[in-house]
Amino acid sequence: MASPEEIITILEDLVNAFPGKQLTGSNFQIYIDHLSDIHHVLLRRAADNLIASSTWFPRVSEIRAEAARLIGSNRISTWE
Repeated sequence: MASPEEIITILEDLVNAFPGKQLTGSNFQIYIDHLSDIHHVLLRRAADNLIASSTWFPRVSEIRAEAARLIGSNRISTWE
């Protein structure tokens, strides 16, 4: 499980990787609420892959899909 602080750090890296994107407090909270069930290491790997491969800031669903792709499952919350 990723802590809110870990998710915020990852989101800040995503914001820095995609110039022009800004997140408000409510945007951060939506990402935190919907990504907190993913292990922080897996979440970091997914974000890094998206930074390398995307041309726009990823939506929650895209981050979750990348995490699931990395482990070959749609049950990302059970990854250890």
